[in-house]
Amino acid sequence: MAAPAAPIAPSGTTETFPPTPPAEDPAPSAPAPLIGTAPETPQRVWPWALGSALIALLVGFVLGWRTLDRSIRRKYGGLRIY
Repeated sequence: MAAPAAPIAPSGTTETFPPTPPAEDPAPSAPAPLIGTAPETPQRVWPWALGSALIALLVGFVLGWRTLDRSIRRKYGGLRIY
């Protein structure tokens, strides 16, 4: 005698089982970065940033000094009064 394909429920209908979900990956991949990948050598960025900031500070100081010197000399007829 052959076994039935699906068990028969007490109400007379055949039961159907939901399909089994696929097996999950044992090691899920890392999520994609939102901003981008980090630089491989981040310690090389700081010297450039610090050098650029110091150069900008120096240029700003020199330009301010020259502007102040020019306006004082124009006001006092060429004399340098500090």
